[in-house]
Amino acid sequence: MRCSLLGFLLVTASCKCLPVPAADSTPPLGGVTVEYREPGGQRVSKAVGVGQPDVTVSAAMNDVVAVLYTDSDYEGARRVDLRYDMWYYSGNTVVQPLLSAIWIESNCPKSVLLGSKNFDPDNHPYHYEFAAQTTNWLGQTATSGKVIVKVQ
Repeated sequence: MRCSLLGFLLVTASCKCLPVPAADSTPPLGGVTVEYREPGGQRVSKAVGVGQPDVTVSAAMNDVVAVLYTDSDYEGARRVDLRYDMWYYSGNTVVQPLLSAIWIESNCPKSVLLGSKNFDPDNHPYHYEFAAQTTNWLGQTATSGKVIVKVQ
């Protein structure tokens, strides 16, 4: 899957600009795909798009959690934000690192925007929540359902 995603990223990263739209009657589409290793098992992925319900998965503690977030719009995508949260419990205390904003923004209308982020293992039982917030060229937004990852 990593090779095919990399090839897809390279093809779409070089796509040409679309004409600037005068109107856009539909909100953007998009979503989030999370690749992870099941505890004691193989690497799998789970995808959730705009309008789909949240899903919860369990992931192995000793492997990377890879996230691909996308925005698509026939008249032109402008921006896609990875909306995420992460924390774990240490006894009765919630430990939550300081989180940085993660997004991809285009300087011209594009049919597709793609971003990726890896969350490396650090031997803590993190609880992650991932969603994509998409924005089209005329400012309409939509947010995907969440992929909730519980690291074990």
